[in-house]
Amino acid sequence: MGQEILQIEANHPHTFFYTRKEDLDITDENAVSDYVGKNDIEVIINAAAYTAVDKAESEEKLAFLVNHKGPQNLAKAAKQNNAFLVHISTDYVFDGKEQLLITKIILPSLWEFTVVVKGQEKKLF
Repeated sequence: MGQEILQIEANHPHTFFYTRKEDLDITDENAVSDYVGKNDIEVIINAAAYTAVDKAESEEKLAFLVNHKGPQNLAKAAKQNNAFLVHISTDYVFDGKEQLLITKIILPSLWEFTVVVKGQEKKLF
């Protein structure tokens, strides 16, 4: 996917920032907020994910941080900086077989992202 984004960048007038986990820890809310604000980012494309399915149970905390807390931090930073967030997921997270409803509600004082999987609602923030 990164190669595709590089091709888009070649013909696009905007500045692109690429980060690796060594450059930006998306599980650190302050680091994400500072990075997005400092660089005046307008669009965030998140492709980060914990995908080691076979290790997810033994590394449950890490999987939660990367797949839940990280996107939550990016969404908060996007909201604070009036940026747009695109979150790319793999079939490890959403395989298309489950009944899934994603809603986004934007009100003057409320911003929610709720995922409903198998009839159970999970409010992310």
